Amino acid sequence: MSLLSLILQIAGPIFFMSMQVSYLNTSYKIYIKKQVGGLSPIPFLSLMTNSAVWSLYGSLKSDETIFVPNATGLIAGFICTVIYHHNSTLGIPGHLYFISASIIIFTIICGIAGDQEIIGSFGVCLAVFLMGSPLSTLRTVINERSTSSLPFFTSLTTFGNALSWSLYGLIIAHDPMVYIPNLLGLLLAIFQLILFVIFGFAKDTAIDDNDRFFSTPSTEVTPIKHVTGNAIYNPLPLKSDRV
Repeated sequence: MSLLSLILQIAGPIFFMSMQVSYLNTSYKIYIKKQVGGLSPIPFLSLMTNSAVWSLYGSLKSDETIFVPNATGLIAGFICTVIYHHNSTLGIPGHLYFISASIIIFTIICGIAGDQEIIGSFGVCLAVFLMGSPLSTLRTVINERSTSSLPFFTSLTTFGNALSWSLYGLIIAHDPMVYIPNLLGLLLAIFQLILFVIFGFAKDTAIDDNDRFFSTPSTEVTPIKHVTGNAIYNPLPLKSDRV
């Protein structure tokens, strides 16, 4: 085995697992704060669904480089989804569960039939969707001319993940089902990094933004200075009506 082959077999899983760590870190914040704030469940469900599809694909291809990191991604996605559902007041919409379950069940049926091409096609769509998810805040970034709502760590690991898997699919696996979605994901990741070049790094990082999402609005009233004649006094804050 050449040095390049060894590097590519290691780099892809490492970068993908780094993405999983960023998702688990967000879920940990949800668990600590006991609320989801303005976060969407879609990234967590897409991680779980995407990893389930590619785990089966890697298993059918007997490719451990594909199977192992996606097996851990399946576990990470499941944990993130459970934490989100448990701490969300509205839960996760049923139709999202239905879509995810339908894709996984259909993939299993295709796996039993040994149809790798259909599984790979599903994986292509899901992989591009997963890697392009940070761009959901694109309108906010452009309007505010700030990258404070764009997580740099996720964008960077997405770039590394897409680049390494593209090279692995082209040079080692020779599998278009691997390199096509990752080449598309690489373009999306480059565009995300270009936004940091254009607008720079915001003072508030993505983690700080999440903290603002997770913070509970205060029910106390800020003291206001009132003037009566020549006297100035500060009334005490009103107490919350919460029990």
